Amino acid sequence: MTRDEVKKILFKILEEAYDHMDEAESVESAFKEEYNLFDDLGLDSLSLFMLITGIEEEFNIKEDMSDGVLDAETVGGVIDFITEYINK
Repeated sequence: MTRDEVKKILFKILEEAYDHMDEAESVESAFKEEYNLFDDLGLDSLSLFMLITGIEEEFNIKEDMSDGVLDAETVGGVIDFITEYINK
């Protein structure tokens, strides 16, 4: 799976997990790759849980991804982490 394919799916997951997005706002402007999951997006524990669960379900991952997502810190880092993980 390409990085762009992963990005598209991740943005869909983020859109569902993130409740601060303005309805008129585009996904690309709401989730810039350099945005920090906590500082910029302000994800709380429930949003983080929804994000991690969504990643595991959408990418059919059978192990806990929370450490990798937390270590990635940014939207772009999560994209890279998932891309590397599913293509190994």
